[in-house]
Amino acid sequence: MGHGDERGCTVLAGPFQADLDSAAFFVDADKLDVATIGTEHGPDIIEDSADSGCQVVGVVGHDLEQAGEGEASQAELPSCLSDNTQSSRQAFESFCQFLPRAHRKPLSMPTGSLPLLEAQGLGKTYKGRRGDATVAVQGLSMQCFEGEVFGLLGPNGAGKTTTLRMLSTVLSPTEGSARIAGHDVVEQPHEVRASIGFLSGNTGLYPRLTPREVLTYFGRLHGMDDSRITRRIDEFAEMFDMGEFLDKRCDALSSGMRQKVNVARTALHDPRVLILDEPTVGLDVLASRTIVEFVRRCRDEGRCVIFSTHIMGEVARLCDRLAIIHQGRLQFLGTLDELREQSGQDIEEAFVHVLEQST
Repeated sequence: MGHGDERGCTVLAGPFQADLDSAAFFVDADKLDVATIGTEHGPDIIEDSADSGCQVVGVVGHDLEQAGEGEASQAELPSCLSDNTQSSRQAFESFCQFLPRAHRKPLSMPTGSLPLLEAQGLGKTYKGRRGDATVAVQGLSMQCFEGEVFGLLGPNGAGKTTTLRMLSTVLSPTEGSARIAGHDVVEQPHEVRASIGFLSGNTGLYPRLTPREVLTYFGRLHGMDDSRITRRIDEFAEMFDMGEFLDKRCDALSSGMRQKVNVARTALHDPRVLILDEPTVGLDVLASRTIVEFVRRCRDEGRCVIFSTHIMGEVARLCDRLAIIHQGRLQFLGTLDELREQSGQDIEEAFVHVLEQST
């Protein structure tokens, strides 16, 4: 497969002429589209691949100081790459570990096999009455996978909430595109809404209704039959320990109780993608712990969870990969280890470092 031949393919790239076929074999075996690249034109190929919508999962090379530009690198691949019992992820990681640290630049390998959320050049510009314009988000591109908790971080006003609202079809983007579970957020909004559960920062409950009545109402809006609604309510009542207040009016509930109901409403229809905007804000330790455990369970069940938070402890405990947005632009995309490597500091200091570098 040549670079850029297939839009949206996954690319394993080498900046010099290296034999990457063994490394890519396992990804092929797992039925992922992979282009193996090993030429002196690697940087140009990588750029072209990214521009054509491909996901570059790794940039690898070996003995670059000894190999002149355009010359083949004669590195012998490790034995692990001939062991077909290893998964593609293990083989890829082993291959990257085999290369000297100074000569490799591994990018994030997705934890899941299928992208459930894809954004390409996504942006939102608000136009004022006097013809002025405010750019809230610009050129955002990312993928989020099944079985993954994807953290979305950034200071207040960075564009996180606008991004989540575009992904959930609340707002229409002014540039770029996004797809959820294969459905375009602009052209197929109903299908997108059926595939997601969206918990916004200002989600409220009907004060005169009980949690059971709220959940029943939203279940019917999603087209669920009453027997399935009842079964799901019972599941959440047990999971979130809601039995004691399930039939009390919502205006009599504590903030932790209300948030449990909100999260249950978000996931009631069993969506493949959950978009959670600061789900633990203002909660006590016990309520926060319940929400965090629920997010872990969703990941274990193969769901994709977009998790926006300001709490770095939650990022460390939950997130497989994360994106940092500042001033409406994507400033970092990768794993926690990759974030720490940039500054050699803890998560909070590394986060601040990324923000300082972007200003």
